[in-house]
Amino acid sequence: MYGRVERALFCDLHVRRLPLNDLKAAYQPRFGITARQFNSVRTFLDGKVRAVREGLTLRLANLREKVKSTEKNVAELTKKLAQLHKNRKSIEPGSAHKLRFKLHHKKRRLHLLRTKLSRLETEAARSVPRLTFGSNKLFRAQFHRKENGFSSHAEWKAAWKAARSSQFVCVGSKDETGGNQSCTYFSADDTLRLRLPSDLIVEGDDKYLSIPDVAFQYGNDVIRAALCVEGGQALTYRFIRRSAKTRTGHATNEYEWFVQVTTERVAVAKTTDRRLGAIGLDLNPALIAMATLDRYGNPVSTEHFPVQLHKRSSGQIEATLADVIADIVLQAHSQHLPIVIERLDFTR
Repeated sequence: MYGRVERALFCDLHVRRLPLNDLKAAYQPRFGITARQFNSVRTFLDGKVRAVREGLTLRLANLREKVKSTEKNVAELTKKLAQLHKNRKSIEPGSAHKLRFKLHHKKRRLHLLRTKLSRLETEAARSVPRLTFGSNKLFRAQFHRKENGFSSHAEWKAAWKAARSSQFVCVGSKDETGGNQSCTYFSADDTLRLRLPSDLIVEGDDKYLSIPDVAFQYGNDVIRAALCVEGGQALTYRFIRRSAKTRTGHATNEYEWFVQVTTERVAVAKTTDRRLGAIGLDLNPALIAMATLDRYGNPVSTEHFPVQLHKRSSGQIEATLADVIADIVLQAHSQHLPIVIERLDFTR
């Protein structure tokens, strides 16, 4: 149901450009959802549309840099080739041929980049963002079923429908009970209460679905602290359905549900003071360099923390860095020194 509402709202809001307030009033009786559930669909959909547009902007910037760099290479190679033709007597055998060969392929690459850039600029000029519910990769898999592990079109279509309805979001608000009206977590008995859409409520049954024994493996302390904030704090719940896997990692026909919670960490008291100095960090492929400075900016001590990041998974890298960072933060906390890190922009 969430997937149907989301796709219908995309057409009405972003394609037909209908007024949002009119859609909100019409969608509640049409799909049997509450106003808060409509807001959740709209908020998450807006996030998807914004992500598509921002991703397109970043791809355009990267592609323009590649075109600019390749144009510079072509100009340099053309100049070198012209100089070689001027000095024919001193040309080494085959050097002109190698240069022409390199220039030819640089021009081919430039043509491909300009063609791709033209397509992306046309895409960016569209008033309606190109958004595929279920992913472009899975949509294209129907045309090459055997290569993607599908024995028939019916099997692909079942996977396509499952992907398009694999998640739903309940956006929270600080002025609601438990930070969320549509989904509320009761930490006293670890119960999650989900507000059902009207069309899914069987006559005579409760409008809430209670899910017992919900324990969050990570961030449980943050969630419990958010529930105790005076004045309330918003908690957003995201339910995700994934294919269950065997011990060997192969997908089965069964599904498992996961729930993720997003909220702000409760602010803690500041314990550092810049007037005492600072700790500066530099992250390198093989080590983290730490320098302790006094209040005048003079180095007091240095220390290196070796880290192995090469040829490791993202999870292993995160675990390695977390252990080192925990030690550094502990030192900073004991000395009441702020930590200074560099912010690098790798766009170019």
